[in-house]
Amino acid sequence: MYLTRRPWPIFKALSLRPAYRQAIDGHIRIAETLNSLIQEVSKRIREMVEESPKAMLLTTMPGISYFSAF
Repeated sequence: MYLTRRPWPIFKALSLRPAYRQAIDGHIRIAETLNSLIQEVSKRIREMVEESPKAMLLTTMPGISYFSAF
């Protein structure tokens, strides 16, 4: 569910004009922030599902994840 980090080292290593470097670094910071927020929300959804016996029962069905059960 997270934004992939695979190309980030490549982007960080590029030799670019200062304006482009600033733009790329800004986009990377945004992606890192979004990943952090996604992790927090995912953790909270998982906790809420684990507190609900009905939701936990739904997760035993093939194809039903914590997000679907929530």
